[in-house]
Amino acid sequence: MMMHEAFAKNPCVHFGDAASVWKKAELTMTNTPTMHRVHISLTVSDLDASVAFYARLLGVAPDKRRGDYARFVPDDIAIQLALNHVESGAPDRGAPKATNSEHFGVVVPSSGDVARVRNRLAAASIATRSENDTVCCYARQDKVWATDPDGRAWEVYTVLDDTEHRMDTTSTCCQPASDASSSAASTKGSRRSVSPQIGRCC
Repeated sequence: MMMHEAFAKNPCVHFGDAASVWKKAELTMTNTPTMHRVHISLTVSDLDASVAFYARLLGVAPDKRRGDYARFVPDDIAIQLALNHVESGAPDRGAPKATNSEHFGVVVPSSGDVARVRNRLAAASIATRSENDTVCCYARQDKVWATDPDGRAWEVYTVLDDTEHRMDTTSTCCQPASDASSSAASTKGSRRSVSPQIGRCC
């Protein structure tokens, strides 16, 4: 229920009641999904550090925060991301564990959006790896990689064009981080830039 809808239903609401009416409308909007969202729940070993990372990655603060829990619901990304703090060695739930094959991604409309995320991460001194004009998974892409405090790799990318081949010979697409670290290098005359190797693609 929007504010004007609340007043339309009860035009006799006094201005003194406006705060309570807005609070009810705000709660309704928060608890009523306006789109289909993918829900992802991650266990984290350091909630404060993880909240700081994901706030930069997603560009929003958590909409719910408790002592052992945080939730992100960005307006422009169809995701609901929950972070659950688990102490190392806790017997009831699995401890955070990232593998080379595990990664997550956010598709954005343009290379400018990729650059904005890269700059946001850099401003927080979060290490990134950029891949520009690279072919991965049958698409030419601009992307930036970063890892969360528990080692999970995230890519933010835009698709420039579809391709008939899976990857460039110089691409680190689908290579484990350790392999990519030893083989990746900057290509002279190319738009592609490589910094610390993080994650793997697809």
